[in-house]
Amino acid sequence: MRPIGHLAPGDRVAVHPFRGLPYEPPPETVLLSEEEAKALSQALGFPQAWQELKGRGLLPLKASHPHLPALLRLLGYALGDGTLYRSGGRAYLILYGEPEGLLEAQRDLARLGFRAGGPYLRRRRHAFRGRVFEAAEASLKASSRGLLALLHALGLPLGPKAKQGFPLPAWLFALPPWLRANFLAGLFGAELSAPAPVPGHGYNLQAPVLSQSKRQAWLQAGRLFMEDLARLLEGMGLEVQGLYQEKDWQAPDGDTSHRLKLVLRATPENLLRLYEEVGYAYSPRKARLALHAALYLRLKEAHLAERAEKAALAQALHRDFRSPERVAEALGVSRRFVERSVYGERGSFRPWAFPTFPEYLEGAGAMPMDEVVAVERVPYGGRVYDLTMAHPDHNFIAEGFVVSNCGVRLLTSHLTLEDLLPRQRALADALYRLVPSGVGSERKDVRFSKRELREILKEGAGFLIRRGFGYPEDLRFIESEGRLPWANPDQVSERAFERGAPQIGTLGSGNHFLEVQYVDEIYDPEAAEAYGLFPNQITVLIHTGSRGLGHQVCQDYVERFLKVAPRYGIELVDKQLAAAPIKSPEGEAYLQAMAAAANFAFANRQLIAHFVREAFEAVGFAPRDHGLRVLYDLAHNNAKFEEHFGRRVLVHRKGATRAFGPGHPEIPPEYRKVGQPVLVPGDMGRYSYVLAGTEKAMAVSFGSSCHGAGRKMSRHQAKKAARERNLVKELAEKGILVRAATRATVDEEMPEAYKDVSVVVEAVQGAGIGRKVARLRPLIVVKG
Repeated sequence: MRPIGHLAPGDRVAVHPFRGLPYEPPPETVLLSEEEAKALSQALGFPQAWQELKGRGLLPLKASHPHLPALLRLLGYALGDGTLYRSGGRAYLILYGEPEGLLEAQRDLARLGFRAGGPYLRRRRHAFRGRVFEAAEASLKASSRGLLALLHALGLPLGPKAKQGFPLPAWLFALPPWLRANFLAGLFGAELSAPAPVPGHGYNLQAPVLSQSKRQAWLQAGRLFMEDLARLLEGMGLEVQGLYQEKDWQAPDGDTSHRLKLVLRATPENLLRLYEEVGYAYSPRKARLALHAALYLRLKEAHLAERAEKAALAQALHRDFRSPERVAEALGVSRRFVERSVYGERGSFRPWAFPTFPEYLEGAGAMPMDEVVAVERVPYGGRVYDLTMAHPDHNFIAEGFVVSNCGVRLLTSHLTLEDLLPRQRALADALYRLVPSGVGSERKDVRFSKRELREILKEGAGFLIRRGFGYPEDLRFIESEGRLPWANPDQVSERAFERGAPQIGTLGSGNHFLEVQYVDEIYDPEAAEAYGLFPNQITVLIHTGSRGLGHQVCQDYVERFLKVAPRYGIELVDKQLAAAPIKSPEGEAYLQAMAAAANFAFANRQLIAHFVREAFEAVGFAPRDHGLRVLYDLAHNNAKFEEHFGRRVLVHRKGATRAFGPGHPEIPPEYRKVGQPVLVPGDMGRYSYVLAGTEKAMAVSFGSSCHGAGRKMSRHQAKKAARERNLVKELAEKGILVRAATRATVDEEMPEAYKDVSVVVEAVQGAGIGRKVARLRPLIVVKG
């Protein structure tokens, strides 16, 4: 990381050439009414399907619906690499593609309220045109009658698309360009060719081609679809070269299959408009190539402009020097260049000392990198936005509103390293079995009714303890005693209840984890004694939040705030900055819903702690032997009303955690003399820390401190760096056993992806807002 003021000409910086299209308010056009959905559901033989759509907030479906962009991407992709069909009274959507891209589609389906299984990977044996071959195939499968009815109503046909005719949905033409681009990005991700050089001329890129197969009887219908698509593209400023047809193959039934090819013009201007404004959805390989192709075309454009400028200079200098050799030397070009510029008829310029596209790609990394050519100071008095990633596992809204209460809980034990090592492997397996983890993970052994879930949202961890999931003394060692009292379940949507019900007692995915650790260093003996920490002691650290319930609360209120922002004079440059005044009806409702999600998170960590105790007992440690107790549980993603400097304020801690100093009345009496425990996780290969809150933190940071190491590599960069490594084996050789749902999770969370937390902790201690107490090293890691 380098401060922007330190950049200088010649520095290389990462760039993202995709810029999209300007936002325009969509019309209030109804794309699917409730009456139309009822009639279609009846015709399809799924009479209740429309009710599923209504329950998910998708009826009536208007062009202004906040999730229409996701729906358009899915519709476009499914028209290319998807299949919609019925079987045995059930309804299915199957998408095919790259596993990484299918995960993006899965997230878009989740935005609409639908679950999809996969991606499923398998090798299939194919017989085609007399050839037999095997190929790897990845697919995503969603089973929902409501989803089938919705996509079919919007224009996706049922069954094989090559054997039927269907039009391009006419309502697409009435949408603003940025919405049309979402549909096209989905279709292009499935069917448009990837950026590639012209064979034998690597400086130019091939014309993009979108193809469609049609049997003989449906050939004319296919042509009409492609002609309408050409009109849609031209309305976006994308120029079409032509529509071509070729005989593809003879099917076993004697029918002829034809391939229709819509070819876009390959001019640099057209390609830049395609790659910078539309792009490819659900196809990371094509999307990455498009980013590089866009930068390559811009660099080539600048190179040719420089050549044209030098040609003009050559003409001017030749009038003075009268010598092509001297002009060539002065400009750093060839004599032939000068002669053609001065004596010849020059049309266009060819690249010189410039890489072909394959050569450029060979030297490029994962991210396009450009060079700083000039640094200028410009006067600016407007807003500057500091945005953080909106990730399903850290559910918050920038500009003042948060949700999820993602946090950590540390359990301490009577056990030592010597006690645990003989049973380390068995304990790792038991924890992985008893604490579900991974995307969409659910519990099947413990379920709560809707009435019980409402009580959890009101009472937090205390409700579970009264049901036998924990000890009464656990509550005293949880921030706010495991409950935010202003929670109101009535402000939480039905969809949030649905998502949360099966997920309580689960870790989830992303950077959430469960670690068995041991104390390897004590820095503050007095505080360590107060916290009950001693050298070589076994501890357990749990990091998770409010799962899908919190994510849905966030999603619901973003949509609600978008509608009311103009009423409060809030101008939004980005939808994710949706906000409302704290004392507005919407703001008050949100704070009540957020508190309910926070209580769910406290309860989630409580139930996980119960099953951690069961795992220890399952491998032979009786309760009196393991003695697992809560040292402390605190959040690092919530907003709470607190008293500071004589005023009641709403303290928003995102990427920060509470760190109250000695003597504060909200700290348990056992810890009050030394300050509140502050838990700072590191990475799964090094260590985590226990700190103590300080008086200075109360004075300078509203009683707050850092909450973790922080990433220094993106997930994509981490996966690329880990591609040739076996991280599970490497960590096992260090004595750390890893249990995870997928290899991708381990690769994304590789130790090197994070900053060294010891450096972060030293900075915190140096600033005086936290004091080191103990360091913990991992022995077992369970990840999603």
